[in-house]
Amino acid sequence: MTNNKQQTAVEQVSYATIQRYLQNRNWQKIQSKREHLVIYYKDSPNPTEILLPLDRNFIDYNELIFNALQKISKNENRNIEQVINEMTNNKQQTAVDSIIEFCQKQMDND
Repeated sequence: MTNNKQQTAVEQVSYATIQRYLQNRNWQKIQSKREHLVIYYKDSPNPTEILLPLDRNFIDYNELIFNALQKISKNENRNIEQVINEMTNNKQQTAVDSIIEFCQKQMDND
């Protein structure tokens, strides 16, 4: 993947989106000794470890995010674009669900 494609991939997803995606797929979260990093681990189909920054100010933030996307795509045997599409579609659905839940609470309070 070229640097432009890599940059585009990184711009489409945030660390929070990747975290949700991994948690929804039963990756094990392991707290790092470094305060602003978290590690996700999965045994199958092959043991895989992802180091995920929790702060956009990391000098290698883009590299870590792209590495995470590469590892996820390899683990799932899919290309990065498919993984990103699923992440962004789930993100949009989560936003819609949150709006619906908020409106329902407002209606219940009236």
